[in-house]
Amino acid sequence: MRKKYSLESWEIMDEAKSVLKDRALSKAIGLSIPQTNKYCANPECTEDTHPNPLDRTSGMIVKLCESGGAKGREVAKLALNYLACDCGFKVVDANRPKPVTDEPRAEFLEIFNRVNELQTSAQNHEDPLIVDSYASKVKDTTDAFIVRYMADYRERDGRVRFSKKTEPLSAWQRFKQWFG
Repeated sequence: MRKKYSLESWEIMDEAKSVLKDRALSKAIGLSIPQTNKYCANPECTEDTHPNPLDRTSGMIVKLCESGGAKGREVAKLALNYLACDCGFKVVDANRPKPVTDEPRAEFLEIFNRVNELQTSAQNHEDPLIVDSYASKVKDTTDAFIVRYMADYRERDGRVRFSKKTEPLSAWQRFKQWFG
C-alpha cells in the first residue's frame, strides 16, 4: 500500500514541467511532449492509465524493499542514493537500529566485531556507493550504541563503564587490545 505524501507523482511531474518547460522535460525523460504532458496531468481526468516514470521507479524500489528482504532494502537504498548523489542529496534509513544486548560492554564488543566485518566487506568493493552504504551501516550501529549508552549512564547516575581497569593502559597496550 502506497503512503500518501503532500504531492502525487503527477503533481511532481507537473512541477518539473513548470521548472524545466515542456521540451527540456521531454528530452530529460526521453518521451514526446504529448506523452510528457499526459504524465503531468491528473490520471483521474485523463484516459491514460500507464504509470508515469516516477511511479515506475517508485514501484521498482518498493518491490525491492518488500520482496528482497534486507538485501533488497540495501539495493533500494543504493538506487535512491544513485539517483540523489548528483544533486548532493543522500538517503538515510528512517529505521533506527535497536540495541543487540542488555549489557553496554557486550554491545560495544558486538559493534567492534560488526565494524571489522563491514570493513572487510567494503574492501571487496570499489564502487563508492557500496562502500558508502557499508559506512552508513557502521555509523547507524554506532549511533544506536551511543544513544543506548547515554540512557544507561543517566539511569545509573553515571556509573556505567565498559570495564573496571584500575590502572591506565599505555598506547601500545591499547593498540594491542584493539587490533591484537
